[in-house]
Amino acid sequence: FDDLKKALTVLLAVASWQQSWQGLVQALSAKLGWVVLALLVWLALVWKSRNLRARLRLMSASIGKVGRDHFGFTLKAVLITCLLALVWPLPIAAIGVLLIVDNNASELTRALGHGFSGAAFFAVIVIGLRQLCRSYGLALLHLNWSERITKLLRHHLSWYLFIGIPCAFLISMTEQLSDGLYRDTLGRLAFIIGAFALTVLLARIMHPSQGIPGDYLKQQTRLGWRLRHLWYPVIVAVPTLISLIVLPGYYYTALQLLSRLFFTLCLFVGAAIVIGLILRWLRIEQRRLAWSRARAKRGALLEARAKEADAASGQGLPPLLESDVLDMNTISEQSRSLLKLLTIVSLGVGLWIIWRDLLPAFTLLHNVT
Repeated sequence: FDDLKKALTVLLAVASWQQSWQGLVQALSAKLGWVVLALLVWLALVWKSRNLRARLRLMSASIGKVGRDHFGFTLKAVLITCLLALVWPLPIAAIGVLLIVDNNASELTRALGHGFSGAAFFAVIVIGLRQLCRSYGLALLHLNWSERITKLLRHHLSWYLFIGIPCAFLISMTEQLSDGLYRDTLGRLAFIIGAFALTVLLARIMHPSQGIPGDYLKQQTRLGWRLRHLWYPVIVAVPTLISLIVLPGYYYTALQLLSRLFFTLCLFVGAAIVIGLILRWLRIEQRRLAWSRARAKRGALLEARAKEADAASGQGLPPLLESDVLDMNTISEQSRSLLKLLTIVSLGVGLWIIWRDLLPAFTLLHNVT
């Protein structure tokens, strides 16, 4: 506690912050043109954010309608989601970059720049996932995520965001300071708090019955549901176990493990999004094909009746309804098998890229090749 008090006293010294503020002002003056341009872009993004949310709501009326729905709506929803996710992390990242690239900046100023950049990187990921789960958003209407899951994620990501941003800032900042006092005190404290917050988040969203797996596991008797008392405690305990490594002094190892765990979670979320986008495109194409076939069949029937010159021709002909088209949510088994194979391969490659530096066998293989 004495070291923590000393680190806080030095870090919060007025002279240190005055020097960092002067460095920021100098960096802004040196790149005034780019700063003004970035500010105008950010203000335009803030001003248009309400219109972007309204556009999502407007497009929702056409989703699922065979005659109007197309994949372009989904691409627009992806773009709008990304833009909304950048509204607040963008200025934080800009400040961080300005402090880092300043050649005359002190060590503390550069460390603050890395802190802002790390916080912005964390924020854009979490905010992006929250925007993904918003009402009339990409996850609910385009990716077919259930409303229960989107509300669950949006609720828990809200409090996780406010805890994770300061932790990411302190960890990124203290890693850039040469004095190990800051890393061993503030850095460790932020790491433990962040790991505990991640533990609570995983406990909430990965609960076998009330979390994300609930809808999937309850559909029928599955092996995952029978083994829930095994995999659920393991998932929840991993961040806590990693944080315990910090106590004996293995802070760097714990930091590497937790960061890779975070990127692994991002990998699985990204895979779920990509799979949802592919399935969405396949459903639209199947709907369009089935709709065209139904229209062609009805046209041929009308033509055949017209040639018969029957007075009652056309009567009794049922109107072409969207419900008459074959099941729109059914994806061919061949497409599902191919998509499953590509998903497994992609996840395997992604996991290898994330964890290869910590796995001696993979590191040896990498050095040999």
